[in-house]
Amino acid sequence: MHEETNMKASTVSQRSATIQIGHSHSVEFLKFTPNGKTLISACNSKIKFWDVESKSLIRTIEGRFPWLFGIALTPDGKTLISASETLDFWDIKTGKLIATIKENFSHVQDVVVSQNGQLFGIATHEEIKSNDEKMNFIQKVELWNFENKEKFWEVKSDFDANLAFSPDGNFLSCGFDNGTIKFLDTKSGEELRSYKNHNNSYIYCMNFTPDGKILIYCASISGKRDKKIYFLNVKTGELLNTFSNQDKRIFSLALSPDEQILAAGSEKEIV
Repeated sequence: MHEETNMKASTVSQRSATIQIGHSHSVEFLKFTPNGKTLISACNSKIKFWDVESKSLIRTIEGRFPWLFGIALTPDGKTLISASETLDFWDIKTGKLIATIKENFSHVQDVVVSQNGQLFGIATHEEIKSNDEKMNFIQKVELWNFENKEKFWEVKSDFDANLAFSPDGNFLSCGFDNGTIKFLDTKSGEELRSYKNHNNSYIYCMNFTPDGKILIYCASISGKRDKKIYFLNVKTGELLNTFSNQDKRIFSLALSPDEQILAAGSEKEIV
């Protein structure tokens, strides 16, 4: 099993790349639609939709958010969720805003949707000024019902988090800015296991392979985005492989549904 898993990580990481220029800032977020025909990229305050085959721009959403912190897609490919000062739900076909959630948070740090489309998870960041004018920070990981937009549970954290659902929806992977990766039970929010392969690094842009055996992610070292992509054995915590993008720092990752393309968002580029 280990040999098979390791082979998959090597195969994905060594595929050739295509570059698209489409943003004036670093490409922070990437998502493929379920059919693999559209790639959605986001940075700063814009979301762009790309035709994968022709590499042409389909649509741009802008003017809604001062800054984007994350995007997520529903498995049916119909809805896009954007994380900013509010949590916004968009019709992918028309680009129209269909729903908004605003809770007691300063902004939503990240958002993910389970593969069955029934759940979504968010990482929130709240800034509260105390009586002595000091700023206090409250970070949480929350699980919500997608259909009725009701919260199931929330877990407080000492660090900002980046999220990813396991393909079976049984646990929520949380990458924190102290270098720790934790797996939380989606039913209870309880911690199932925890790994720390990086010291004082922010774990970001996490993606599971479809079989759920490998977690693909990046790590921000000393506040700077890394040029490496890591492949982690979910069961053991072992680092199976590392791919280095020598030319550009990596800001975002997206694995196509057929595992044939691993897209990396870099500085003003999609690779």
